[in-house]
Amino acid sequence: MSSQIRLRLLPRVRCLFDEPVQMKVAGLRSRQVVTTRARSTDEKGVVFSSSATYEADGRGEIDLERDPSLGASYIGVEPMGLLWSMSADTLHKKFKKVNSLKPHVVKFSVHEEEEEGEGRMLAEVTNERFLVGSKGVGVISLSKSGDLALSIASYLPDVEATVCINSCSANTLEPLYYKKSQVLPALLFDINNMVPTESGVFIIKNVMHNPLAEENKATLVPIEQAKGCFLFVASEDDLNWDTKAYMDIMVERLKRHGKDNFESMRYPGAGHYLEPPYGPYCPSSFHVVVSETVLWGGEPKSHAAAEVLLWKKIQEFFRTHLSCDAT
Repeated sequence: MSSQIRLRLLPRVRCLFDEPVQMKVAGLRSRQVVTTRARSTDEKGVVFSSSATYEADGRGEIDLERDPSLGASYIGVEPMGLLWSMSADTLHKKFKKVNSLKPHVVKFSVHEEEEEGEGRMLAEVTNERFLVGSKGVGVISLSKSGDLALSIASYLPDVEATVCINSCSANTLEPLYYKKSQVLPALLFDINNMVPTESGVFIIKNVMHNPLAEENKATLVPIEQAKGCFLFVASEDDLNWDTKAYMDIMVERLKRHGKDNFESMRYPGAGHYLEPPYGPYCPSSFHVVVSETVLWGGEPKSHAAAEVLLWKKIQEFFRTHLSCDAT
């Protein structure tokens, strides 16, 4: 390889799988014609490769975002062409990527042009394309799944970021088991505290037992054990349970243990089912646990606005705590 020729991938050589990279070559002779190549091996050992011919400009530089391929796997200006045009060395093979914890590794190289065979390599760089952010695991949860997410973050390693939307601070409904051993008992509910409305549906906000009562404290999830960060979300018009009170319990517990690894968000006028934005608002539906139709709370316009704001916040939270470049 020539030390004068530089092959660069911008903005960086390590990126997420769906991120584009800009390939640049410098140090070539003016108007020199070269072959660029990409090569990768999948988890089944099948080799995939591509190539494209480029002519350097008067300064001896090539920029795949600017310059057209003159031939080979594709023709024209295709900044990511070397990736999408890769094909297997044998017919009828699909690229297999099952292990999401290992990056998709692609070797990019520049070669002298030769009529036959692969010309001398002038420069090479390795691109690691990660399927996950490579810095721990993120968990997002809503309602009952929230206390499961709290437990996952508290008992299992490598959970770096946990979003709990309208969830309880205690393990609810059923005891929590891990490898056949009980980890937490269940916080139960009293169906007699359901409140019927004139329309025939119920409000169940106050059916759960108090998790702070002495006999129920063992059901509280020990979130102070978690090594990652939390985003707690509470809808102020949640009619499923007292989300604001549960969030206050979690915040107070972490503060009491000297922790500051959390953010908390409240949304006025929002109901229980805070989901990704632009879906239909659900004011009421059948609740499988109490076997009745219940009100979820919220005012439609305020609820919809909260979903838009929260979705942006969730993405920001995960980017901050799960990014490869967070450190």
